[in-house]
Amino acid sequence: SGAPIADAAIELRTASDEKIKTYYTDKDGKYAFDVEPLKTYKTVYKKPGYIQAIVHVPALKPEEKREVSLNLYNEMQIKVDDRLVTIKEDDDLAKILNLKPIYFDYNGYKIRESSKTELDKVVQLLSIRPSISIQVNSHTDSRGKDDFNMRLSENRASATVDYIVKAGISADRISGKGFGETRLINRCTNGVPCSEAEH
Repeated sequence: SGAPIADAAIELRTASDEKIKTYYTDKDGKYAFDVEPLKTYKTVYKKPGYIQAIVHVPALKPEEKREVSLNLYNEMQIKVDDRLVTIKEDDDLAKILNLKPIYFDYNGYKIRESSKTELDKVVQLLSIRPSISIQVNSHTDSRGKDDFNMRLSENRASATVDYIVKAGISADRISGKGFGETRLINRCTNGVPCSEAEH
């Protein structure tokens, strides 16, 4: 938002990454510290809810001062189609990321090649935003028995979770839930005649 960030931690580190001291920004988002001349340093900026930033400080001459301006970005903000979107709890990530529906073969739960591109977008987001956790919801149409469809949707949710976990996302950040045919997105409930396209 461009507003100053108070109480952000700034860790001053040596060039070899040894921690020297931690400083904190004031209410105006400002801070100051002294360093030894002719030595290089690294500063690590941290604040809960924000993405960590690292700035390398070049060697300064005696009495030389350097001003650094830095933006910390909200961990729950992502860029979608050149606009910043803030993700809130219970938001539908598929809508936010403009994901295409993940379809499966009839009575199957193997991830299709065509769906991997969409799931890779989720993997990419979770990789760069480690504070985000998600639940995968899976649904079926009304064809077949209710209990079979419930198991099928649970297997599809598990297959989707497995794909994301195998791509390197921690399993404790993702869960899956199958809803069977309890949340249909069409009019084709049990007993209603529908075409293949309508299903």
